Amino acid sequence: MKKPLKTLALILALTLFAALFVACGEPEGPGKEVTFLVEVIDDKGESTEFTVTTTAPTLSAALLEKGLVEGEEGAYGLYIEKVNGLEANYDVNRSYWAIWIENEKSFYSASDITPEEGVRYKLVYTIE
Repeated sequence: MKKPLKTLALILALTLFAALFVACGEPEGPGKEVTFLVEVIDDKGESTEFTVTTTAPTLSAALLEKGLVEGEEGAYGLYIEKVNGLEANYDVNRSYWAIWIENEKSFYSASDITPEEGVRYKLVYTIE
């Protein structure tokens, strides 16, 4: 009876050690530098393009760093309220800033998107 208990304890100890080893990997530092495009389509349908070069780990961090967006952090990440100075307010006129990656609408927060080299992101003023 003692042998299975020792084996179980050994397996548990090795599992915990492996988990600690993975969790304590290399510390996070600046990421790889990437350059991408951001196209802003405003409430009049006019387009303005920005080139962003960053080492930020997320699209939200890159856009905040560039001063292109303003917003509030929430349970789902950054809720973009202003882009290039233009405010979208869902409570007033059901408007919001939609994020597109290339030609597909994203259903992720900018906080959940990792910027990629050469990709075109769009911030589109949208009214439901």
